[in-house]
Amino acid sequence: MVKRCFVAIELPPRLTRQLVEMQDQLRALPRNVARRLRPVHAEALHVTVKFLGATEDHQVSPLIETLARTAALRGPLTLALSGLGAFPNQERPHTIFAALSQGKDDLVRLMQDIDVACAPLGFMMEERPRVPHLTLARVEGARPRGALGDWIAQHRQTDFGKLEARELVLFESVLRPEGSLYLPLARLPFAAS
Repeated sequence: MVKRCFVAIELPPRLTRQLVEMQDQLRALPRNVARRLRPVHAEALHVTVKFLGATEDHQVSPLIETLARTAALRGPLTLALSGLGAFPNQERPHTIFAALSQGKDDLVRLMQDIDVACAPLGFMMEERPRVPHLTLARVEGARPRGALGDWIAQHRQTDFGKLEARELVLFESVLRPEGSLYLPLARLPFAAS
């Protein structure tokens, strides 16, 4: 059987609440903008470390062992989320995200280490530049300029807070019509500081 998997860092409830408040502001934008937005469900907000994609059942145990060894080589990460951005850009946003303002370099190194560790197990290495972020919403039919771009610009400096990441989580993503359900398959602690 094949699972759709990814590795991520979970958020503390306090930070989740603050990001949900931002999503509520998105929903309050003019109707012609708000109806094109698909905010990420509160329980699904996370910082993706590596998207693995199709994962065969026989790959799961070696994957957990590999991720556990990689996580145990580093201490906890202090990450701060601050400011909003958009992919591919603010003028035509397809994805709205909260940016990392602290701990970004440490997270990129972790992403690279996990990429290298997972490659022998058959998982593709990331070729694009890594831009650590937390997805807040996806936009259907992005349009140039307007209320959404202005709202993103207004929150370019908004501080959302910090988190102390003490573990990685291997998730299975189950696709459903009402949105993906993320099931934790393993929790992989970082070394104690």
